[in-house]
Order: sequence, then C-alpha cells, then structure tokens
Amino acid sequence: MATNVKVKKKKGTYDNPKLFTYITIGLAAIIILITVIAIVIYTTGNYVGYVNGKKLYDYEYEYYLYLELSEMQAEIDVEGLSDQEKTEKYREFWNTPDENGVYPEEKAKMNALEEARKFKAFYLLAKKEGYKLSKEEQSNIKTNIDFTLQQWMSQYANMGMSVPREALIRNLCGTMTLNQYKKYMIQYATIEKYKDALKETYTISDEEIRNIYNEDRDKYRVVDIRVLFMEAVNEEGEDMTEEEYEELLEKAEEIAKSFNETGKYDDKEFPEYVKENTDEYTTDGIHRIIKESREHNVEKINEFAYELEKEDFNEDGVTEHVVIEDEDKKGVYIVRGEKIIDIDTEKDEEDENEVSGQDIKDRIIAERKEEIAVEDLEKAVDNETYAVKKVKDKVMQKYVDEWDLRNQ
Repeated sequence: MATNVKVKKKKGTYDNPKLFTYITIGLAAIIILITVIAIVIYTTGNYVGYVNGKKLYDYEYEYYLYLELSEMQAEIDVEGLSDQEKTEKYREFWNTPDENGVYPEEKAKMNALEEARKFKAFYLLAKKEGYKLSKEEQSNIKTNIDFTLQQWMSQYANMGMSVPREALIRNLCGTMTLNQYKKYMIQYATIEKYKDALKETYTISDEEIRNIYNEDRDKYRVVDIRVLFMEAVNEEGEDMTEEEYEELLEKAEEIAKSFNETGKYDDKEFPEYVKENTDEYTTDGIHRIIKESREHNVEKINEFAYELEKEDFNEDGVTEHVVIEDEDKKGVYIVRGEKIIDIDTEKDEEDENEVSGQDIKDRIIAERKEEIAVEDLEKAVDNETYAVKKVKDKVMQKYVDEWDLRNQ
C-alpha cells in the first residue's frame, strides 16, 4: 500500500515560492542597477563637451578629427617617393612643431573641435528656428541608409562577391556605427533644410555671377579635346630606346602636320584615325576637361585645354593638332580642341542633355548661395551661447593617440 509522505521543509529553503519571488525580484533589481551604472559610466565618457547645454558626442568629434588629419596628410608632397620615403616624410611632418611649438596633431585636435562645435550649433539653431525634421522625414533618412547598404550587398552578390556587412557599414559610415551615422545624417539634413530656407532669401546678381566666373573660368567652363596616345613601346613590347623614342616623336609630328594641312592622315580624318588607333573605344579619344573635377592624368594636356580660346577654333569647329610629350616619356599625345562651353553658350537644341551657359550660371548661383548661408550660420553661432563648455581634453586626446601618426 502506498504511503503518502509529506516532507516538512525547513524555513529558509530556496524552494519557498515567496522567498524565490523576492530573490528573483532582487536579482533583477541588481541587474538593472548594474546596467544603469554601466550606461552612466559609458555615457559620461562618450562626449567631448557641451554646446548650448547639449552633448557634443565623441563620434561626432572623431569624424571631424578624421577629416582634419586626412586633409593634413593629403597636403604632404610625396609624389615619386618610395613607400619607405613616404613613411619618413609623413613621420617628419607629424613630428615637426610650428614656430609656436604646436604639433600638427594638436592643431588637428582643436580644428576638429571647432568644426564639430559648428555642426552641433548649426543643428541646434536650425531646430530653434523651427526646421526640425518630422518623424516621417527622419524615418525616410534611416530607410534610405538601410536601402543603400542592401543595394551594395546585392550588387556585390550579383558579381559573385561576398562582402561582410560590417565592411560595407565602415565604407558608408566611416568612423561611426550605423546608428550613429543615422543620427548624424538626421542632424545634417536638419541643417540643410534650414540652409535651403535661407538660400531662398538670397539674390545673386548677373554682375556677381560674371565676376565669379571670370575669377576662375576653368573651374566652370567645359573644354572637350580629342586625344590620340602613341605609346613608347617597340614591336617586342619593350620600352623604346632614346633613338626609337625620337623616331616616334617625329612620326607624331608628321601625323599632326598632315591633319593640320590636309585634314587627313592615311586617308582618314582625325576622329576615324583615333578610333582605329586607341583603346578608348567608348569615348573615341574624347576627354571633357573641367578644372578640379574632370581632368586628364597628363598635366600638360590639361594646360593645353585651359589655354584654349574660342578664337583658336577654325571654321570646322576644331583647333590645330598639337603634339604633347609625356613627362616620363611613356608615349606621345596628339591633341586637338573639339568644343568650348562657357558662360555665354546657348542651349543645344539638338542635345538637351548637353551643358549650356545657363547650367554654368546655375552652378555659380548654387555655390555662392551655399557660401553665404554658411557665412550667415557661422555668424549666428559665433557667440558664448554656442561655445563648447566643459571640454574633455582627455577624451579628444584619446582619439588623437589612436591614430598614432607620430610613430607611423
């Protein structure tokens, strides 16, 4: 016969339901407390100061520090140097203080703080003026960023390449995490929204447009040139000797002279001859030159384009053919001007996609309005209200030290 045995539990054992509940609640409270402490510890170190009472986050600062350091290093002339010589040149730069004893890293650190300050101040001012983004606008920005990442992943997948998502995030977000980048872009879009409103109030006169154009016309005007490259390689595929190179140069002079005097060489006009003797099948040797944005990799060819005037073009709409030598004697170029589009060029009725003088004017207007808007914003935040308070120099220095440029 079965006997029901009732086990008498001792007071204080862990299977007491009420006590177990208390312990569970207590553990949860401890976990929450630890989490809160961790968050507090983390958040107290994730900013470099305050702007108008709002935190200037370290990820915002690090972004501008990266830009400053990159721009500084990019200005160091290392062309033609070996990797070892480049390293030594960089190290020398970062370890050389100015006349006041200030090292480049220190300058970059403070410049980055100022740029980050202005960014945060612009954002706070834009919000104050009523240009805060709606929830829908913020959501669209986040969605577009996610879509961009997904699109990149799909493109690589279609090419049979597997690229880690983290690598694409780094490529898109730079020094920021994905969430940080989204927050940054929301602030950026808020500033742009305010700037767009400011730009609507500006008027750029025709005289100012013309003056800006004349100050640096090659930045705006478009010059099309056609280029034939004659490589300095002999029939054996080896670099030409000095004698062979001189023969190539003479041949180029002969070809250019023939085109200038008869309009043809080997019974072919220049476009046809270039097409048959160039690897640039998609462009037929045409290069569009715009200073600082679209240039040839041979500087002498760019200089040829910059010096062209409309008066240099004949009744056929082209210039004379000239021979230009490559500085490293890797080949010889025969070049002629094909087209100039300047501020006075009318719209091409046959090609509505072609650039016109009005497009150049629109670009100048847009750039000038951007300059004025930035100037106005800078003036508006150049005061004590938007100064950086409670600066954490140690946090900034930590990011500078991570680059370790003086010991590269």
